[in-house]
Amino acid sequence: MNMDCDRCGRCCYEFSHQIHFLSDEKFILKPIEFQDSFVEEKVQLYHKYMDKFKKKTQNKMRFFIPTKKQIFPYLNSQSQKYLIDEMVHPNECMFLSWQERLASCEIHQYNPQMCKDYPTAKGGVCKGHPEKKYTKHFYYYQKQKIGFAIQALEQIYSERINRPIAFEILTILMDFGDFNLDQLMVFFEKDFFYSKSEIVKAMDDLKDLGLIFQEQNRIQGISLKEVEAQIDEVMKRRGWQYPH
Repeated sequence: MNMDCDRCGRCCYEFSHQIHFLSDEKFILKPIEFQDSFVEEKVQLYHKYMDKFKKKTQNKMRFFIPTKKQIFPYLNSQSQKYLIDEMVHPNECMFLSWQERLASCEIHQYNPQMCKDYPTAKGGVCKGHPEKKYTKHFYYYQKQKIGFAIQALEQIYSERINRPIAFEILTILMDFGDFNLDQLMVFFEKDFFYSKSEIVKAMDDLKDLGLIFQEQNRIQGISLKEVEAQIDEVMKRRGWQYPH
């Protein structure tokens, strides 16, 4: 568990329909025994019905963990009552447990690799700490992750965008949902030493080109898929072809 984790449980119910094991993970290959009888019952049930929740995506078989609502019909009446009594959110992962409103994973030692990698795989930003999006650590994570897409957009729009900050703004926004405009402005003023007017002008350039979108005090960048679509359109228009 991440040392900064306040055990709010949000990742276990806001991502619940995405949480899955891959076929080569230990928990899938062999059922693990647990001393807690209720946890053990749920583990056995999961293994009994896990094929009902598996799905092949991106050429990989993924064994999704059902939510408590999904696993509820398979429990006996006593366990159903126990599940209802401990449940905070109907869409939470079936292995999420609560003690005095603090969340914990009942299979923590054997949980999916994607859970072990979170929030590192999100640039250190978790559901409970969105303020970490406004840091240099997250900016450099994004730069490493989607820098290739930013470079492609720089080439496409080199004649229309001449403010370097515009692509720095796009780097932090791309593919990562809504950002608070005020917090974003403060970040670039404080950490990158741009003036407020420079930031506003760069954002206006990006909005004019449809690379970022603003609704009141929320701002969002385009996704990687949208970048790919723009690159394809430019290549088609200019008669270029991808190398074979």
